Amino acid sequence: MNTVLYFLSESKQPMKAIEFLKSMKGRYNITPDVISYTTVIDALAKEGDAVRAENLVKKMLLQLKQSSGSDEDGNYEKDVQPPPSIRTFNGVLNAWSRCRTDDNAPQRAKSLLINTYVEMSNPDIDKKSAAGSASNSYRIPRPDITSFNTVLNAYSRCGDGFGAERLLDEMLTHHSDLITPDIITYNTVMSAHARSGHSNCHKNVMRIMNKYMTTEEQFVVEPDVYSYTILIDAYSKSYDRDAPHKAQELLDSLKTIYSQQKKLEGQPIGVVPNTSMYNAVMNSWVKSGEWGSVLRAYDLLTEMIQSCSSSESSKNDITSSFDKLSESPNNLDGRQKPALAVAVKPNVRSFTIVMDALAKSREEDAPQRAQNLLNYIESSHEHSPQLIIKPNQYTYTCLINAWGRSEQKDKAVEALNVLNHMKEISQSGQNKYAKPNVYTYNAVLNACAYTYGDEKTKETAFRIACQVFDELQRTSKTDSEYKANHVTYGTFLCVCSRLMPADDMTSKRTIVEAIFRKCRREGQVSPFVLRQLREAAPPDLYWALLGEGGIEQRLSDVGGGKSSTNENFIPNNEAKMLVKELPISWTKCVSER
Repeated sequence: MNTVLYFLSESKQPMKAIEFLKSMKGRYNITPDVISYTTVIDALAKEGDAVRAENLVKKMLLQLKQSSGSDEDGNYEKDVQPPPSIRTFNGVLNAWSRCRTDDNAPQRAKSLLINTYVEMSNPDIDKKSAAGSASNSYRIPRPDITSFNTVLNAYSRCGDGFGAERLLDEMLTHHSDLITPDIITYNTVMSAHARSGHSNCHKNVMRIMNKYMTTEEQFVVEPDVYSYTILIDAYSKSYDRDAPHKAQELLDSLKTIYSQQKKLEGQPIGVVPNTSMYNAVMNSWVKSGEWGSVLRAYDLLTEMIQSCSSSESSKNDITSSFDKLSESPNNLDGRQKPALAVAVKPNVRSFTIVMDALAKSREEDAPQRAQNLLNYIESSHEHSPQLIIKPNQYTYTCLINAWGRSEQKDKAVEALNVLNHMKEISQSGQNKYAKPNVYTYNAVLNACAYTYGDEKTKETAFRIACQVFDELQRTSKTDSEYKANHVTYGTFLCVCSRLMPADDMTSKRTIVEAIFRKCRREGQVSPFVLRQLREAAPPDLYWALLGEGGIEQRLSDVGGGKSSTNENFIPNNEAKMLVKELPISWTKCVSER
C-alpha cells in the first residue's frame, strides 16, 4: 500500500494520496504506518500545502496519545499508532518552507520547531510522566540539523536574512546540545541575505562568514564552492559600484589558489571553480551596466568553453566560431587574468546570460551576435563532445528581445522567424526545452510595437502582431503556459497605438475597446495596461471605459503637471492610483515580476 502512496506522491497527486490513506483501514483492513503518513506529508510538502501536512502530524500525535503505547521492551503493539519519525516532522517543516500562500510561513515553521517539536522531544517529559499513566506518555524524536536547516530555508526563500540569522543565534545559544551548525546551515543564512534585496546584502553575507565561520582568522567551518557563489551572487544584487570587480577578483583568487594546490601532490584541494560561480560573476558584470561588461561576460564564457577542449586546434576553432570582438576584455583593466586549470563546462544559463546582455546593450549588431551564439549552441556537439547544450525557451526569448530592442526595420519578421523555429523544433521533438511560452509571445509583440519605417514596414509588423496575439489566444485554451497576462494586453495596445493608421480611427476604436474589455474580463488590468490604453484610445473612449469601473474623468495633474509633450501620456504613479480605484475583478489576476 505504501508503494501506491509513493507513486501518488511522485506523480504530484497529494489529494488522491490523502484519500487513499483514509481508505486503507476501512477498505483494506490495513493500519497506515509511519511510512504511510510520511509519504503523504512529503507529497503535500512538494505542493507547499503546509496546513494539511501539519494536520496529518497532529492526527498522528492524537492517535498516539489515545493508544495503549508500547510494552516494557519499547515495542508497539499491532494496530497501535507508533510515534512519528524525524522524517515525518521534517516533511511538515519542508511544507512550510515551500508554502507560498502564507506570508508568515517562516515564523510558523520556526514556532512549530521550537515550541512544539523541541519541547515534545525533551527527555524531561519521561521524568514528568513517570508517576502518571504510561498510556498517555510519549516522546517524539529529537529534531536534527535537517530540521533547523529546513526552517532556515523557509527564511531564505522569503529573503529574510535577519530572521534566518536570529534563528542561527538561537541554535548556537539555546540548542547547542541538540545540534551543531554545518556548512549547509551557514550557506542557507548567507543565501537568505543574498536574496533580501538590501543594498548592502553582500556585506551581510561577508559578515556571516567572518562572525560565525571564522575564529582568530581561521575557518571553523570551511566555506565551499556554494558559499563563494552566494557571495558573488550577493555582489550582483548590491548597489556597490565596485561589486563586479570584487566578484571578478574573488573568482581570480580562487582560480589561483586552485592552480597552486593542484601542483602540490598529496595536498587536499579546496574550492574548485565551477559553472555556477562563473555564471554568478558573468551575471554580476551584466547587471552592473558598466562599459565593457558585455565583453567581460563574453570573455568568461569563452574561457569556460576553451577549458573543455583538449587540443589547441579545437580551441582555435572555438575562438574563430565566435564574433570577432573589437577589443580584448583582458586589456580593459590592464592586467592578465589567471589561467583556468580545470575544465568548467558552460551550461545553457551561461549562454543565456551573455545573450541577455547583448539584448540589453542595444548595440547595432547585438541581434547578429546573439544569433551567432545561438547557432553555436545548436551545433555545440560538433565543436566538442563535452559541449552538448540544449537552448531553452529563455535562450530563444533573449534572441527575440535582441531583435526587438534593435533599430533594424525587419525586426518583427526576424522575431517571428525565431518563434516559428521554436515551435518547429519543440513540436518535432528535436528540442522539447524550446517550447515557447507567454513571455516569448510578448517579446515578439514588443518587437512589432517598436518597429520603425515606412507604412509597408509598419503594416507588416501590425499583421504579425495580430497573428501572434490570435495564436496566443487560441493556444491558451488548451495550455496554461500560453495564457495572456497584463504585459500581453498592454503591449498589443501599444501595437495599436503605434502601428495602426491615424486616419482609420473607427477600426482603431473598435479594436482597442475589444482588447481592453477582454483584458478586464481576464482580471489583467495593470498600471502598464492603463498607460497603453491612454496612448491608444481617444480621451472620450478612455474615460468611458474607466467610467464603467466607477472612475470619473480627471486631469493628469499628479507630480505637478504633465510629464510628457504627449497629451495622452499619464505618469506611472497616477496609473497606479487609478488601478487601486478599479473593481477587484478587473485587476485580480495581475502578477508583476
